[in-house]
Amino acid sequence: MNLQNSTKKNVSNPYLVTEAVDYFEKSTYIPKESFYEMGIFLLKYLNINEKNKILDTGTGTGRSIFNIAEAFNQAGYDYSLECFDISKKMIEKFEDNLRNYPILDVIYYLYDANVGTKYTDNIDLAIFISVLHYFNWESFLQSLNCRMKINSVIVIAELNGWYKMLDGEFDFIHEDNNPLSDVSREFWQQYFLFRNELSSWTPEVKFSNISKVDKFLVNQMKYSFVEKVGFSWINNISWDDVINWIKKGSVSSLGSDLSKENKVLLATKMSEFLCDKSIKENVTFNIQWGVNLYVYRKE
Repeated sequence: MNLQNSTKKNVSNPYLVTEAVDYFEKSTYIPKESFYEMGIFLLKYLNINEKNKILDTGTGTGRSIFNIAEAFNQAGYDYSLECFDISKKMIEKFEDNLRNYPILDVIYYLYDANVGTKYTDNIDLAIFISVLHYFNWESFLQSLNCRMKINSVIVIAELNGWYKMLDGEFDFIHEDNNPLSDVSREFWQQYFLFRNELSSWTPEVKFSNISKVDKFLVNQMKYSFVEKVGFSWINNISWDDVINWIKKGSVSSLGSDLSKENKVLLATKMSEFLCDKSIKENVTFNIQWGVNLYVYRKE
C-alpha cells in the first residue's frame, strides 16, 4: 500500500472521518448480493484465457469490489485488482475487510483519483461506483484513457434514485400499498430544501441523466457505448437509520460540504419533520432502490 496522499478535491468528502465510514459500512444502499449479481453480469467483459487487470476507483471500504470479485472467483476467472481512495479512514477499513478475502490478488493506494491513474497501466476493466462527482472527471477520464488497453471496458455505476432527487424528481418514490410513500416524497423534498439553505453546492454531473459523461466518452474519447443495464432491490430501513446517516454525513455522500454542526442541524430539522407527521423514528419501511450500469468500450 502506498500512503502518499494527493491533491485538492473538487468537493468535500464525508468519508475522511471514522464515524462516517462506520455508518457507510452499515448502510444498506446496495446489498452484497446485488454487487455479486453485478459481478456475474461483468463476466462477459473479462477474458477467460488471460489474467484480467481491474481498476476500482474510489474503492472505499472494498465492500463493492470484494463482492463483485466473488463472482469472478466462483466462475474461475484469473484477475488482479488495483484500488485507490483518497480517504485514509476508508483505506484502513478496506484493509480490515481484505482479511476476509485472502485469495484476492489486490494492491491498493491512498490516492486522489487524478493522481492514482499515474500508478497503473494495461487496464482491462475500470469500474466507478458513485464516485465521478467527487473530482474533475474529464481530466480523470482523459488520464485513464492512456492506461486502458484496446477493447478494454469502462463501467459507470450510479444509484438512480438518489440522482433523480438531485434533479428535483420525487414522483418515483411510490410503492403500492405503502402508506409512507407520500411521507417519503415530502421528507426528501424537505431534506433538499433545508440542505440548499445550508449549502449552495450542486454536482456538475447529475447521473439521473448521464448524457454529459456519455457525450464526452463517445464524442471526445471515441469510446463505443455498449449497453445499459439496471439492477434493483428492496431495503428495509428505519427513519432512525436515515436520520443517523444524515447526521454522520453518509447520506450526503454526493459532495457533503456541510460542517459537522450543519449536518446535526439538518438531521434535527428532519427529525422535527417526522415528529410533525406523528411518525416515530424507529418505524421501519421498505424502499426500492436501483443502480444503472453504463458500459463503454475503448476501440
